[in-house]
Amino acid sequence: MEVGKKVLYDRIEQRELPKRFQLCYCFFAFVTRFFTFISLFFPLLLLSLDGFCQPEGELGILGGMGYYMGEYNPNRHFDRSQRYLGGFCRYNLNDRFALRLNAGFSKIDIRERSLLSNGETVYPAGFHCTVKDVAAWIEFDFRSFGCRK
Repeated sequence: MEVGKKVLYDRIEQRELPKRFQLCYCFFAFVTRFFTFISLFFPLLLLSLDGFCQPEGELGILGGMGYYMGEYNPNRHFDRSQRYLGGFCRYNLNDRFALRLNAGFSKIDIRERSLLSNGETVYPAGFHCTVKDVAAWIEFDFRSFGCRK
């Protein structure tokens, strides 16, 4: 009988161990993410000070989500979203005009969907492709007009 109780207690202890482990893991994950966020966020704030402003040119990164909206996805925003990554280059001509060039890419993923009235699937295996985006434009800044107080 003593052996049976010991086996039962061993099983109970084994069940409690993962809960403690989960608590420690959650705390460790929170601390890691918090300090990662702080270590990335504050240097970006320091770079935005006037001493670091670019009088002529700027480089930057872009990020977000990309998805397909059309015949195969007519009304569900953010359905099968994929990462959008890109960068930009901006050159200030003077205090009012700037030239800007953006480039980025994202993947599009569409699941099977029947469009025809007889139930045929047009793309039986779904549709997957990479979308590349390049844009150039001229910016006009109204800030220098200012508002008198």
